[in-house]
Amino acid sequence: MTDLLPATDILHAETPHIETSEEIAARLAASPPLLVAENLDVTYVTEAGEVPACRNVNLTLHRGEILGVAGESASGKSTLLNALARLQRPPAITSGGKVTFYPTDDSDPMEISSMSEEELRERRWTSLSFVMQSAMACLNPVIRLESQFTDVIREHDPEVSKEDASKKAGELLEMVGIPAHRLKAFPFQLSGGMQQRALIALSLACDPDVVFMDEPTTAVDVIMQRQILSQILHLQARLGFAIVFVTHDLSLLLEISDRIVIMYGGRFVEVGSAEQIYESGLHPYTRGLRSSFPPLSEPVRKLHGIPGTPPDLLGLPVGCAFAPRCPRATQLCLEERRN
Repeated sequence: MTDLLPATDILHAETPHIETSEEIAARLAASPPLLVAENLDVTYVTEAGEVPACRNVNLTLHRGEILGVAGESASGKSTLLNALARLQRPPAITSGGKVTFYPTDDSDPMEISSMSEEELRERRWTSLSFVMQSAMACLNPVIRLESQFTDVIREHDPEVSKEDASKKAGELLEMVGIPAHRLKAFPFQLSGGMQQRALIALSLACDPDVVFMDEPTTAVDVIMQRQILSQILHLQARLGFAIVFVTHDLSLLLEISDRIVIMYGGRFVEVGSAEQIYESGLHPYTRGLRSSFPPLSEPVRKLHGIPGTPPDLLGLPVGCAFAPRCPRATQLCLEERRN
């Protein structure tokens, strides 16, 4: 795949101003809320019992914000993302709380957890969009990209002609560094990185207010990961949509996020700006994640992983779920949970 468009304007651009925690807090405080989760609980109903995948989630996503969600596998990240967008399917159910969406067109707030399928269908792609981890699990391998893009565009705006929809599809591909003529290609004819870029372009087809990204760079190499992330940031700055970005890679989120949520055992254990999480993370689990990847500008040092394994959600301890793995746990940690 040698016909990738040059991305020098993105990759070699001047380094943007890096905001301090105070500047980020002030910007978000001045930005209206876009999505608000209140006391959200998500449960998997299984034969073995009810699995509390997410518990007591309280979250406000602001317009134009990049919110990162980090944690080990089985910490509840993807479950949370699916619940916010209401994409979960049985056996997952929203068992408590609510998620409210505040449209940027100033229409009335919408409680996503109680919307009908028809109402959700109208808002998906136009307000709430999604980028999955595996592009080939989302793109139809036997339908050309052009048809998949134009179908989405015309479904949500029937007045758009097929020719105009095709033109917009080509512009979307070029925005992510893929030549417009590749619209005639089938997804399997693209490299993994180009497939993921195409999926990101498709998620922006109807100018959404928020894009949920579930580990969108996990399946590509580190060079392509860097290019994709650079283009995501470029597009977000240009178009102004909010992002909820889920990954197990905390080091990645430290580079791109306004705020970061650390999840463990289905709960939030810490929320803060990237600077706060990096410089002064308070929870021992946050510090463990921070210490598990090597710094590039410090002397070589021995890395320390987090001992043990994530908890069994069917048998969570009475106190802090991280206490059995925590070197700083006290008797109080074993007896009480603070969140």
